[in-house]
Amino acid sequence: MEHSKPGTWDIAAESFFKCAEMDEPFEEPINQRLIELARIDTAHTVVDVATGIGDPALSVARRVGPAGRVIATDQSKAMLAIAAKRAHERGLTNIQFRQLDANFFDVPEGTMDAVVCRWGLMFLTDLTGALGRMRRSLKSRRYLAAATWSAAEKVPIISLRRSVMRALDVPASPNDPFRLSSAPALEAAAAAAGFDQVAVTPVIVPYEYSSIDAFVDAQRMAHESRLAVLLPEPGRQAAFWRALGDAAHPYATADGIVHLPSEVLLLAARNA
Repeated sequence: MEHSKPGTWDIAAESFFKCAEMDEPFEEPINQRLIELARIDTAHTVVDVATGIGDPALSVARRVGPAGRVIATDQSKAMLAIAAKRAHERGLTNIQFRQLDANFFDVPEGTMDAVVCRWGLMFLTDLTGALGRMRRSLKSRRYLAAATWSAAEKVPIISLRRSVMRALDVPASPNDPFRLSSAPALEAAAAAAGFDQVAVTPVIVPYEYSSIDAFVDAQRMAHESRLAVLLPEPGRQAAFWRALGDAAHPYATADGIVHLPSEVLLLAARNA
């Protein structure tokens, strides 16, 4: 159900917002690692590419403080509206929200202290060109830090859903969340864009749900709006959620808790 057209992400925006609080304990450590890898500090100016509903932009804004500035970009107007709402609720006034397709990244050269991107690079159609423009936006010896998903078999939080889609002939987007799922692929992309001191580190996001029903409910909350577009028949939708619950059984312990540890690749790359 992943797709890069703005309209599709607009449809999903409210669902993402509903899931944000539930996912935050698992995903906030990724935000913090990106801040560390990008060497972000107080008073820095940072651009967050493909921020979605505001991650990691909100975390970065807290790090840079009132003297710093965050430019949070995304192609989806609806996603940005929710990101702005979340920033307002947290009293963050140092974020500028800008609608921008990352393929056409156009931040002025030599103006950024850091560039961050969480789970966005793999959807770019002009990856080398976009990464090159991100690199040029950085000041000398400053860093880009990005997160991509690892190989599908290591990311059950996504691959379980996609396996059920294939089994039930649900049409999938041509955009592949696992496109940059190996360290060599990620390193090669950064090097081709002119970065140096490129390093990739795998980390685990320990997604956990109290039961199979809780997992299915969470997936429904996040993806039902898009599934309704791809699979409009209510009966087939119900069959999809039943099949997803069945697929989660191997990940449930004797006490019913569903553990879906999913691997993320963290990229750090420096502008020479």
